[in-house]
Amino acid sequence: MSEKHIAIRSARATGRAKLNLSFRILGIMGDGYHRVETVLQSVDLEDSITISVTDDTAGGKISFGRIDSKVPGDFPMDGSNLIARAVDAYMKEVPESGKLSLKADIVKEIPIGAGMAGGSADAAATLVALDRIMGDRLGTDRLMELGSRLGADVPFAILGGTCLGTHRGDHLENIEHSHKLFFLIVKPRNLSISTPGLYKSYDDFVTGDQESISPVVPAGKLAESLRDGNLEELVERVGNDFEPVLFNLHPELAGLRDRMLELGCFTANVTGSGPTLFGLVASREHGRYIKRMLASDPLRKDRQDAPYYRFGRLDVFVAESRERGTTVD
Repeated sequence: MSEKHIAIRSARATGRAKLNLSFRILGIMGDGYHRVETVLQSVDLEDSITISVTDDTAGGKISFGRIDSKVPGDFPMDGSNLIARAVDAYMKEVPESGKLSLKADIVKEIPIGAGMAGGSADAAATLVALDRIMGDRLGTDRLMELGSRLGADVPFAILGGTCLGTHRGDHLENIEHSHKLFFLIVKPRNLSISTPGLYKSYDDFVTGDQESISPVVPAGKLAESLRDGNLEELVERVGNDFEPVLFNLHPELAGLRDRMLELGCFTANVTGSGPTLFGLVASREHGRYIKRMLASDPLRKDRQDAPYYRFGRLDVFVAESRERGTTVD
């Protein structure tokens, strides 16, 4: 492809993990997807994707170069991952880019299979980096629309900050507030949750009007707490409709929630469909203290009174909120 068709030969974009501060399931829509209402928050666990134009004459493809993963788990280095799917979607939207041969280098810090939208963050970073190479051909709004075809979390991964998400969670309204939030994030390393399977279990668990059944405070109320700076009220309004079902399927997670609260987290809740739990804490130092307490927990050594270690090591992170989603160098 001629150099005149591209603005630059390489761009690095950083995608950020998300937490669901609130997650309500309000029924099933006509297309079969569940209608949800959620408050989404970007945090500073980040994946960086560098997309480079190569001199390979065979265009319309992407290869994978270096991957520096700082988290456990396998990352697929083939066409099944969301990076490759994002490139394919972009090339169909911007046909001129289909003549490019690309390489992706990855630095991964978002936990894999954690319910924190790591794959969506990678897709978002890929779309933003490729659009920068093409001279910002699409821009944020069109990239978000394109991203929604890849997954419900991709539009938020692009926009970021704090948002109220409705429909599948992909219809977004920015929540403006000036409060830095700090989190302890805990993932049982060897536990994975099937999101479709969990929705099926939830549907079996409830009958009738799901909105009237939901014990979780409406997301708009949580948004009000953020805007008003009422953090005590915020603590009372964090919640997730999946929790009764998930804790019934995996009681160990309920035990982990209880232990996080005992050690000083203000809240302890599931993000998305799990298995990751997060707790609001006062500061990074407060989060690091609880992380150390979990690491030296006398209950951890395969004892029956600490069943949350059934799934092996706990991967623990301390994070803070971010006001933006994907950024590009």
